[in-house]
Amino acid sequence: MSAGTSTTVFKEDVMLRSFILVALLMATTTPTATSTQLAQGDQIRLSDCMVRHTDPTTGRHSFSLATPEQMAAAAIPSQIAACLVLQSYQVIKAPVSWIETVRFFTRLGKARVAVTTTFYFDAPNDYHLFVLEYDGTNWVQVYSGQYANDANQNGNDVGDLNGDNLPDIVVGHATGITAFLDDGAGSYTRLAPESGDAATVLLFADVNGDSNLDVISLPWSGDITVRLGDGTGKFPSGFGVPGTFAGYNDMELGDVDNDGKNELLVTSGQADVPNVTVYELAPGLPFVNSYQVATPHQNSAGIAALDISADGRTDVALSRASNQPDAGIWTYEQSVTGQLIEPPDFVPSYDIPESLEVGDLLCSRHPGLVVAHGGWLTLGFFPVLPTGGFDFEILCPLPYASHYDPRAGIAVGDGDGDKALDVFVADYNNGVLWLRGTTPCCVAGAPPDQLLAIKAGANKDVQFYWTPVSLASAGIWRGDAKTAIPGMPTGAVKVCSGPSPSCTATGEISGPPESFFQALGDPLCLLGKSENP
Repeated sequence: MSAGTSTTVFKEDVMLRSFILVALLMATTTPTATSTQLAQGDQIRLSDCMVRHTDPTTGRHSFSLATPEQMAAAAIPSQIAACLVLQSYQVIKAPVSWIETVRFFTRLGKARVAVTTTFYFDAPNDYHLFVLEYDGTNWVQVYSGQYANDANQNGNDVGDLNGDNLPDIVVGHATGITAFLDDGAGSYTRLAPESGDAATVLLFADVNGDSNLDVISLPWSGDITVRLGDGTGKFPSGFGVPGTFAGYNDMELGDVDNDGKNELLVTSGQADVPNVTVYELAPGLPFVNSYQVATPHQNSAGIAALDISADGRTDVALSRASNQPDAGIWTYEQSVTGQLIEPPDFVPSYDIPESLEVGDLLCSRHPGLVVAHGGWLTLGFFPVLPTGGFDFEILCPLPYASHYDPRAGIAVGDGDGDKALDVFVADYNNGVLWLRGTTPCCVAGAPPDQLLAIKAGANKDVQFYWTPVSLASAGIWRGDAKTAIPGMPTGAVKVCSGPSPSCTATGEISGPPESFFQALGDPLCLLGKSENP
């Protein structure tokens, strides 16, 4: 690589909001011995690295690019922006009782989260469902109600149970389930609890094909219970399905045989049992297959279904809640014949990965894996590369909590309507946490060419300096390799501003270095050709 560290210079208080930088800008700082040497026009993955420097005289912030190894060697951890995809956490509900789960959903266009507690000597808040709604400025509690009086762990899900196009909630507990129906005015009507087997983990699915949502649940250990919905919010009939699940269980839906229909995927966090058991969503919930990692007695803590191989097929990820070097994610890729390939691959991670969720935090058209690391003050995100496989894990700080619920300890959704996906965390020790996303989808349809987006406060100027893309040197640099990007057009960089999704290009940039200013309250994006095909 040639000499001269490429940097990006912003004016005023600006937050970097993206993953890939194209058309790296003119060098304005002196490189150190550990800085990455890049030629103008080279590209680098910003998730790998970023060291921030601030000029107190001008107030400008420059971002020098380097690999993680080089940043470690630079010994300036206070200047390293370790988390590029999420802002610092905010507490949107103070800790009460023992907060166990969180679910994100929307009601009539407004973001909501459903939060459940179990028991911790707090009578007004034990065994409760709380619903919060974002009013454009704050999260406001719109409902509080007790679901039962017995639960050490509870499951819950959100969906339309009675056909009124409004989201209802079911909470599982030690003696059955309780449904909360949307009353049409923004609150909820609690139905009488339906007794039966414990439902410490649950999800909604239409098992018998009658278009009504049914509840599939698991106790701490034992068999699966299916409660069939009647379309009114009640579940008058059902059946059991034999299973071997021994605690810290998780369930997910995913089309793992590529037949266009979801299957039920179950994992158990204890005992020498299959790591993944697959059932068909059909009357009787027929058993399909089970999968075991190569070494016995290695349990999984959470399960997620997503396209890891970037081939359009649904694969499976399992977290292994261990310490490094044994901490990581098992990945079962789906074969062309609709089977999960054994043995699974293993991707190392930060310590004690537990709860898993899927979300496209980078607006890249390749949803990645969000991971809560129990006891290690960290939320992780594994981006999925356009060519398949996980990229390096991005780590974001959290307050301390020793453990997160496997099924619903974290949730993903756009809480504030800025077109960037946020993460919500159910934290018994600190409350409900909200980590706002930093990568808005600035053009409708989550375009493949979004590269850089930043946002400043209202009435603050934003300034860019750049040079045109050099087609000969364009590529993605990942520490020890640089790959070409096919189809890089001439004049690849554009400027776009305005609220999503009506953000429109204001002109193509070409020729000598230029600058762009705008009093900005909405996201501003630089658009160009990215690595996506």
